[in-house]
Amino acid sequence: MKKAIFTILTILIFIPIERIQAQSDKLEISIIEIIKAFDSKDSDKINQYIHPDYGLIVLFRRGVMDEFEKTDKIDFKNPVPEYLPYFPFKLDLKIKYQTLPTHNCDS
Repeated sequence: MKKAIFTILTILIFIPIERIQAQSDKLEISIIEIIKAFDSKDSDKINQYIHPDYGLIVLFRRGVMDEFEKTDKIDFKNPVPEYLPYFPFKLDLKIKYQTLPTHNCDS
């Protein structure tokens, strides 16, 4: 009886870990696909990741103030913002996870 309970608990503990790992793998695959699509300028592939109802919000700064613009798609011929075209970059598919930076307003 104890062995059966131990087995069931062990299975229940590892199911969420496998689910989290599967989600992490799916995220990494999506990130790599988006990076490859930017590298090859495949707007159709990138636009598959943009929610049709919410679109994409692009944050940028022309001067001092932050600005944002909502767009429904990424178009390499008409970048958002218009003064900052999508430029080629070195393709590096090694994803590195780091902790988020912190900021203390008191100091």
